[in-house]
Amino acid sequence: MNAQGFSGAQWTLSTTAQEWLLNLVHEAIYVRDLDGRILFWNSGAEEMYGWSQQDAQGKIAYDLLQTQFPAPLEEITAAVFRDGRWESELTQAARDGSELVVLCRWVPLRNESGEPEAIIVINDDLTSQREIQNKLLESETRLQTLVDNAPVVLFAIDAEGVLTLSEGQGLTAIGVASKELVGESIFDLYSDNPEVIAATRGALAGERTTVDIRIGAVVYSATYSPTRGRGGEVTGVIGVAVDVTTRELVSTQLRSGKEAAEAANRAKSQFLANMSHEIRTPMNGVIGMTELLLETGLSPQQRDYAQTLQSSGEALLSVINDILDFSKIEAGRMELELTNFDLRETIEEITQLFAAPAHKKGLDLSGFVEPGTPQKLVGDYFRIRQILINIVGNAIKFTDSGEVVISASCNQETEDVATIQFEVTDTGIGISKDQEDRLFSAFSQAEDSTSRRFGGTGLGLSIASRLSELMGGEMGMISIPGSGSTFTFTAPLMKHAPGDGDADPQEHPQNMLGRRVLVVDDSPTNRSILEHQLASWGMHSAAAEDGPRALQMLREAADAQVHYDLAILDMHMPGMDGITLARVISADPTHEGTRLLLLTSIGESLGEQASQAGISAYLTKPVRQTQLLESLTQVMTARDAKGETAKSSSAKTAEWNQPLQEGSGERAPYAGRILLVEDNLINQKVASAMLQNLGYTVETAANGRLAVEAATHHSFDAVLMDIQMPELDGYSATAQIRRIETESGKDRLPVIALTANAMAEDRDQALAAGMDDHLPKPIHQKQLQLALSRWVGSPAGDVPDLTAAPERTSSPLDRGILEALRALDQPGGNEVFAELVGMFLEDAPAQIEKIGQAITQNDHTAAVQLAHALQGSSGSMGALHLSKLAGQVQELSRTRDYPQLTQRLRLLEIEFEAVKGSLEKEVAKTV
Repeated sequence: MNAQGFSGAQWTLSTTAQEWLLNLVHEAIYVRDLDGRILFWNSGAEEMYGWSQQDAQGKIAYDLLQTQFPAPLEEITAAVFRDGRWESELTQAARDGSELVVLCRWVPLRNESGEPEAIIVINDDLTSQREIQNKLLESETRLQTLVDNAPVVLFAIDAEGVLTLSEGQGLTAIGVASKELVGESIFDLYSDNPEVIAATRGALAGERTTVDIRIGAVVYSATYSPTRGRGGEVTGVIGVAVDVTTRELVSTQLRSGKEAAEAANRAKSQFLANMSHEIRTPMNGVIGMTELLLETGLSPQQRDYAQTLQSSGEALLSVINDILDFSKIEAGRMELELTNFDLRETIEEITQLFAAPAHKKGLDLSGFVEPGTPQKLVGDYFRIRQILINIVGNAIKFTDSGEVVISASCNQETEDVATIQFEVTDTGIGISKDQEDRLFSAFSQAEDSTSRRFGGTGLGLSIASRLSELMGGEMGMISIPGSGSTFTFTAPLMKHAPGDGDADPQEHPQNMLGRRVLVVDDSPTNRSILEHQLASWGMHSAAAEDGPRALQMLREAADAQVHYDLAILDMHMPGMDGITLARVISADPTHEGTRLLLLTSIGESLGEQASQAGISAYLTKPVRQTQLLESLTQVMTARDAKGETAKSSSAKTAEWNQPLQEGSGERAPYAGRILLVEDNLINQKVASAMLQNLGYTVETAANGRLAVEAATHHSFDAVLMDIQMPELDGYSATAQIRRIETESGKDRLPVIALTANAMAEDRDQALAAGMDDHLPKPIHQKQLQLALSRWVGSPAGDVPDLTAAPERTSSPLDRGILEALRALDQPGGNEVFAELVGMFLEDAPAQIEKIGQAITQNDHTAAVQLAHALQGSSGSMGALHLSKLAGQVQELSRTRDYPQLTQRLRLLEIEFEAVKGSLEKEVAKTV
């Protein structure tokens, strides 16, 4: 093939085969004349640059490819002709504008006479190769920068243990330069470092390990990996070590901080225990000696002073207890105590407890357990009650009109556990959105201005929320400002099967099945609750919101010949009250078969008025479910709706045991010999006087060492052992006594701990130390007698029963005391008897109401003082049974027996109504 160059030079391919051969080569090959014009352009060039042969032929090569030469073109051309070859890396451009790095080789093409007439150009594309090299270089640079600056060490060890690589900034921490250790034996360098030697030997054995090693003061986290040859044999070790000294330091600091926090928590708990001891020890003297003083003969003024001292001491003790309780929650030491309890009775107790304050504000208070909810449960009854008291107390405080409703339902149940949801809904002032966020925070209140209407510390809801969480539940709230609020909390509780003696109020009484009942109440909530309760007993009910609607429904039922068997009437309804409605119903012969039951409020005595209106029985709201069922049964089974049933229903009494007499001043007979171990002289004196009053012989010891000596050489019936004492504390002394008993074979001596610590775990610690019982200070005489009676026996042979109510005769008044009071009247003078009765009847209801409020607010000191005052005044008026009930309320307030306290308060209210009626009759006789 012949080709004519544009410069006039000719070059010849001898055969077509030569051209074909050049197109098979992958390199880009082209031929250019001496002026640079392209004469031939193979397929490799087309692929590499993107121009076809037609496009490239005739073009100036270095212009087309934008070639960047390392030297002037004339010098390069001269070198080609002189040396016969030129080679260099050049930068060129492809048709699409991308930059190419090429290895360019020029070879001269000469004619037959040896003169150069063209240049053959052969180009290899190095672009991808250079990119890879650049990336490798960048990676190596980055790695080297890391090694030079990061606290790491790169190392390699051959099969003999010799270091072949040792580089990295991490070496400077141990004072070694990079590569300084290369050629050294790792086994020689660190022969005294077992971690390094073990890790190296492990890697040479084929194991990859990561271990923390310490070299001097520096800690490295080192990874050792074996390297292998082609046959899989281990040829050495390669690894990296990172300086983690700072991490170890932080870890050590965190560990130290955790230990310090735990120590601080223990110190805090111990501080609380010590403070409890230091405060309660003198308080024991104050309250105990005052209690003994009140049992002696005092003038009225002296008794008033002593009672004031006692109430002040009880108030201070209550504050101490509250502080300790809150501190236990803050310290995370609050523990739950699981007991069996009845859910329905719990809700009813709360409604009874708050009945008086709700009535005083004119609020409807009701409680309800949803049908189908498990009622026999296992949980911390006291804490559940504490939460409910707080929420219900707030609801009544912040509600001026309307109602407060307490309810319980089951929102999740398994075979063994029921999650109970408690709700308290009120129609009070409500809470705004911006106040909700801080509502459950400690020391925070929705109303926080200095002129706020409502008092309180702001701790209540915070404690309630934490208690709910402690029980595995949660607390929530929904509120609409101006309309009211609903507070809820949940508690997962275990279920337990009711015992044989447990009555089920949900069982259908046979004589109630199918009875038709009309419920008349202006409160939708009360109507709904009553209808649910009646339905659970198999009764059919309908409801009316007022008297006129009730009369209309009664007439419609009579016309249809489906009379109502019973009507339950609310006393307080707008327009027509319950008594008026009862009179209208009783006056209509059409409703002769409909019996009437009236629901009244606290403090209302409607016996005669209700009977005259044709009412068979009346109950005071809030009504317990068992009371309602009992009254319904009695009303429906009575022969005469206007006979004696109503009277016996409202004045039913039980048989009670005679309580322990107080203030007699007589010593009980000898009961036993007691060793009193107490280092505080005041506490010694108080306890000794109480024991002697109870008929015990007392010996004292001032510390644990003397107690051990006395118990070893003398005979005692029991030991009262203080805990914190010099020389030998109560726990250690008890341990020694128990050891001596074991070695000598002596009988076990009962040891009762006396501790000023009010925490629950103190009792467990006392029992674990070998003690038999536990009494917290300050000690009350009856608590002391109860404890000793369990281990020694009571002086009189009987244990006082604080839960038993006293018995009274058929008359609520003592005739002898009444006659003595009548004798105070002088002929023609003032009517002293009538004046005394008037003062008593005016003061007593207020006292009873204040007792209820004090119990509701957990103000035990006020409850004790008010009950004591009522005990004295009622006894002076001859109401001995009322006086004894007040005395029991006083004692139960001290021991904080809430279920019995609520029951006694109800009996107190009932008994006062009987006393009031009798005294009014006595005054009428005088007139």
